[in-house]
Amino acid sequence: MRWLAIILLTCLALPVHAGVLIEPRGPSEQRADPMEAFRSVYIGLGEALFTLPDAEDIPECVPDRTARTRALMIGAEQANNPAFPALAGPPNDLALLSNALVSRGVGADAITLLNGRDATRAGLTETVEDLLAATGCGDSVFLHVSAYAMPAALIGLDQRGSGIGNARMLGDIQGTFTSPGAAGQALDDGPYVLLNRSDSGIVDLLSAADLSRLILRLRNRGADVTVSLDVPSAVSFDLIERQARHDRTRYPMFRLPGGADCLNAACRDPGLTGTDSLSPRAGQFSVFYSTEEYDPGAERELPEGAPDKKTYGLMSYQMAVAIASDGRTTLGALARRIEAQPETVDRWQTYRMISTSPDLDLIAEERPETPPGGEIIIDSPQITRAAVPLTRPEIEVAGRIAARGAPIRVTVNGVAAEFSEDGSFTGRLKLKAGVNKVEVVALTRADETISRVFELTYQGDIRAVIGEGRRYALVIGIQSYGDGSGISNLDTPIGDAEAVAKVLTERYGFETELTLPDGRVQPLMLRDASYRDIQVALGMLTRYAGEKDTVLIFYAGHGVYTQATGTAYWLTSDAVDGLSTTYFDAKIVTDALNLMRAGNVLVISDSCYSGMLARDSADKPPLPEGDRLLALQRLAERRSRVVISSGGNTPVLDGGGGGHSVFARALLDALESPAESVFSARELQARIYSDVIRKAPQEPDFREVRGAGHDGGDFVFLLKDDG
Repeated sequence: MRWLAIILLTCLALPVHAGVLIEPRGPSEQRADPMEAFRSVYIGLGEALFTLPDAEDIPECVPDRTARTRALMIGAEQANNPAFPALAGPPNDLALLSNALVSRGVGADAITLLNGRDATRAGLTETVEDLLAATGCGDSVFLHVSAYAMPAALIGLDQRGSGIGNARMLGDIQGTFTSPGAAGQALDDGPYVLLNRSDSGIVDLLSAADLSRLILRLRNRGADVTVSLDVPSAVSFDLIERQARHDRTRYPMFRLPGGADCLNAACRDPGLTGTDSLSPRAGQFSVFYSTEEYDPGAERELPEGAPDKKTYGLMSYQMAVAIASDGRTTLGALARRIEAQPETVDRWQTYRMISTSPDLDLIAEERPETPPGGEIIIDSPQITRAAVPLTRPEIEVAGRIAARGAPIRVTVNGVAAEFSEDGSFTGRLKLKAGVNKVEVVALTRADETISRVFELTYQGDIRAVIGEGRRYALVIGIQSYGDGSGISNLDTPIGDAEAVAKVLTERYGFETELTLPDGRVQPLMLRDASYRDIQVALGMLTRYAGEKDTVLIFYAGHGVYTQATGTAYWLTSDAVDGLSTTYFDAKIVTDALNLMRAGNVLVISDSCYSGMLARDSADKPPLPEGDRLLALQRLAERRSRVVISSGGNTPVLDGGGGGHSVFARALLDALESPAESVFSARELQARIYSDVIRKAPQEPDFREVRGAGHDGGDFVFLLKDDG
């Protein structure tokens, strides 16, 4: 098991490699270079397998090229040491992940598995050259590693062959012998993945530095790269920091599925120096770390307690389930799906998932209508094309798994079900009022992950389900700017903001204060707010709003758009005309929305050029057909990040609405006298649009916020009562 490796390592029980023993040296040997002894055993120690990319050699993007998903997965099961047992999981991990990718439409010819004799430095070198040659702009590349890993400083050699107590560690020789630079480089390049043996007594290594260089080369071909490391102490590979050393833009990094308290520039390391190794048109980067530092990681044995159980690395297993399950395969969605699995909830191990673009889709291909492989047949309850109506709050779901292998785990909405070798299964399910999405997931001995999704409806108070959680409104009105700022004052924003806050709190149950765990109160009604005021309020909502909560952000004030950079800004009360560093970048709002755990977030922006806050398609699909309340419930239960802007990408009027702006007046009318007691943000925008275009030369619009973790839902308003 993988945990054994770290336990031995942290006790300094270092590898004793058969046939490679360094005897005590006589006087004539005292000046011998110990790095040569290390390198004779550890192939790849401080030696680059891949070169850094040269910016001048970056290929041009081919126009109209069809993007593909490509995968390179390494499973090294050998421990290279009699003291460490061979890992049972890596070959199964690779088969499981490969089948999951194929089920989502990835071509089997685009997936390369390196295990057994192929999981060596030589095998990796040959494979990578083919991968680089095939990869181009728009591709998505998935790199996965299941193996042992070792901190560089703990790589050791036995000096007398008498056991680990006499081991010399790599960390001990730096600065002591004739090659301090080489030892230092080997330490800097670590930690190391232990690949399979290419020869007796030899250890093939893959360094963190080499893995980072491979990522750079793939990104420079215009591909988006996602790395999954199912190894001990995975975070110590520091791949995000290694990538940032070559990125002049110092891109923001997002912990997934959210909840970090850093915004935009605060996520960046100002001490890093960019180089020319990364092209300006390079692809994005994401990494899924399975373990924190000194965490050995866990394995999943299925079926539990069976004598013929199969073993998987825990994160590999959870990643495969997340990929094969229903829903989008954006990095943010996968992270949230992994976070929701029982093993993660019970903290079997702690993951760290980081991305430069959480809305990026891991799978470039469309999901097949009929995925290849097995299927799940539901016998009870009877499934029809429409959601099945039920009157009992708890039911039994029964069915059969028809697949190449017998089932080894079956879950119903994440809860383990009972199953038999013949493929039959039963599971209990508690229902909530309204629509219940049911997902049955089965894992088989043939390393297949099969998913079946259907809907059930249960009679009950659907309004209560839609209104679950707390509702927070961050309401910002800025109309007075400092003397000498060069920015003209406005007449209506504070009045607009106060009126919006009043109707939201009185009619819809929103709160304009956030009570912190220590009892302090963070105000969410901000008049003439400064840059810091808004940033602090956003940060507090990011940290404390829960998954079932909803957040509405209303802004009234000046807005500007810089065409040279394509950036939209809000102008806070301390902004200075012409100094964009004093403007509130819309990207900060996007970053905050992405980091928030709140399920649904709506931004309503009444400012010039507010449509540029979203920078995504203005197309919005109609509400689904059928029962309106059920349709709204479906929208509310999917994560949403949407914006209603007062005038698209054009200037808007201040005033003209009887003491309010034209847009604010239309918004207030729509909220004070809605046609329905439950309605969506897109329906709200349609009402506002029809009122505004009759009174002003501006066109309010509705868009999803790109890069903020939108997952196809919508913000749903619910009156406190039907009156």
